[in-house]
Amino acid sequence: MRGRLIGTLLVILGLWWPAQTAQATANDWKNAMAKAPQGVRLENIFVKGTTPNNHAAVHRGTNAETPDTDVVTVTNDKGQFGAIWSTDENAFDLNKDAQVSMWMYFGQDREKAADGMALVLQNDDRGIQASPTFTAETAGETLGVWGVDRNQWQNSPVAIAKSAIQNSWALEFDTHSNTGGNPGMADSFDRDLGTQARNVPHIGANYPGDPGTYYIRSPYLGLSGRFYTVMKHTGVIQGYRYTNDLLSDGAWHHVTLKWNARTHQVTYWFDDKDPDTGSHNDTNVVRSASVTLDPEKVDPYHTGKVRWGFTGATGDQGGNNLVVFEGVPGLVSADAAATLTNRQTGQTVENGGDLIGQTPVELTYQLNYRGGKQVWRDIEAQLTLPKLVEWTQADITYNDGTPATTIDLAGLSGNALTYHLKKVLRDGTPNQATLRFAGRTQDVTTATDAINQHSVFKAANGVATTRTPAFKVHPRLDLQLTTDATRYQVRRDEDPYITGQVRAGKGSLKNVKLTLVTRVNGQRIGDTPVGDDGRVRYTLANRVLKAGSNQVTLQVQDGFGNQSEPITVTVDVTGGLSFATVASQSSFKTTTLTGKSQRIGRENDWRVRVQDTRKLGERWSLQVSATPFKTAGGQRLAGELVFREANRTQPITEQPLTIQRGSAGKDAVTDAIAGWNQDQGLELAVNGAAESGVYRGEITWTLADVPT
Repeated sequence: MRGRLIGTLLVILGLWWPAQTAQATANDWKNAMAKAPQGVRLENIFVKGTTPNNHAAVHRGTNAETPDTDVVTVTNDKGQFGAIWSTDENAFDLNKDAQVSMWMYFGQDREKAADGMALVLQNDDRGIQASPTFTAETAGETLGVWGVDRNQWQNSPVAIAKSAIQNSWALEFDTHSNTGGNPGMADSFDRDLGTQARNVPHIGANYPGDPGTYYIRSPYLGLSGRFYTVMKHTGVIQGYRYTNDLLSDGAWHHVTLKWNARTHQVTYWFDDKDPDTGSHNDTNVVRSASVTLDPEKVDPYHTGKVRWGFTGATGDQGGNNLVVFEGVPGLVSADAAATLTNRQTGQTVENGGDLIGQTPVELTYQLNYRGGKQVWRDIEAQLTLPKLVEWTQADITYNDGTPATTIDLAGLSGNALTYHLKKVLRDGTPNQATLRFAGRTQDVTTATDAINQHSVFKAANGVATTRTPAFKVHPRLDLQLTTDATRYQVRRDEDPYITGQVRAGKGSLKNVKLTLVTRVNGQRIGDTPVGDDGRVRYTLANRVLKAGSNQVTLQVQDGFGNQSEPITVTVDVTGGLSFATVASQSSFKTTTLTGKSQRIGRENDWRVRVQDTRKLGERWSLQVSATPFKTAGGQRLAGELVFREANRTQPITEQPLTIQRGSAGKDAVTDAIAGWNQDQGLELAVNGAAESGVYRGEITWTLADVPT
């Protein structure tokens, strides 16, 4: 009885396990469909391959947030082959730069996943009937495109290549590492990746129909006459060791592939968009690689076109392998960009930027149609506007000269809004639409983050996505700055120490990061941090001060737009004797020579001012000297510079002559030439032999401290 019971249990368990696995795969498929990201409709763009055993199918996604999205199920069980191909009209043009983007799902079975998919470019003569030449069983390691290694006696890479899709290039997403090395078992393609590749998923590329992609190995040094095939991988992106987090992890993964027609370079990015938001990933999770594609190997007839699509295959294990097409080359090329602007400053708010409450802002979404075989029509904008902003008005403009149309914000639910564009974007105009939203940031009491928000602009033939920058809204503070004094007096060698207090009205200064901005006599000289207590303790360097009175303007800012009203204090610097002003160039009046002795007076461009901030009664003297006046050619003036005072005239030579004396008084500045007139001061005395010309000389002013 016990033996019979055990035998019955074994039979029951043996039947129940496959059923349980199939149910798990079915549930996983339903979950993937319910979370399918935004994609395009595939009618007249892709068709199912006509190979009799093709299990690929197109289904409408069940995600309510991404309606009208077609999902391709390439495989979803064991022992399957699947393929979907572009129509003739939507072939890949090798003569033009192109970009392909899609979302891919590889199931949730991690190290037990099977077997993956491949993005394929091909010019196989069988067209949409192209597939590997399978024997009795489908080989999962082919991924529906590579050669078939089911013959243990096969030692020719040419024969292996002939069993693949011909005139093709494939980018594989391999969830099952085939490193067995047993002849005839189709389980050895990935042995070229090394021992670390065991149980590790990978992405790689090569030419399935090229014998150079394969090489033959034998586990018995060739003595048995039995062989297995290894595939050469290029442009490899590999998962982490002993884990399967690269592909089959129960999540949708975004892939972008770009073709450079000039360099023949193919570059692909994996996980470059977040599956939950659809926004671009900026983190190091994005992985990429580049390879060179030889057009001769995929386009031997030089048509300039290749068919493209996805293939997949499974062997003893099954799994879900799904694709959602987001961007189809040549159909509609379009993009979108979101820009947030601080209308108060006119500056763009960058990602991670700062704003303060009650700041007027403007958000623009710009849609650009770059070209394609079809116009971009029936565009639905599914917008998620930034939070922490009260949006008050919106409109849309097209670049065809028509007036802006108001967008009704009554349909705004939270921060979500759906808007249907009324016009088609096409070649010519309009090929651009701009949605503009105006509002004002909310008045917050503590610094609050507004995260990136993702928006989608979708139509049946094209999708564009963008996101707004993340930013932080800071409280609007009523900053008030006061100083403990309005006038400071220091000696010439002394640094003034200015103290004061910053207050924020009802707000808090904690973690505000205040800065004191200082201007001396109108010139900004530097910024100084202020602590959380708001106390101003500022030592002003005396080197930026002039002797006498200085106007020092102080203002506090927090870097987010909050600032106090500027206040001005006076700093008097005493104990110095210096020139306040000296003209760098002065001149005498242009005179017509008469052949007789003449006096030539000054123009009005003479400036000599003495500043004395020493104690009252300190004396000084002003001296002048000059070089001989000459023309540019070296001709010396027949005359001299003289100083006239009353009835006395003294020549000015290269030896300093004292022409004025003074002392420190209530007025710190003395204008040394204020009392000069036509009969007093410096003038030129020329004699009758003087010749016409432009004469120049150098005048030196010397200010001397006279002992009392």
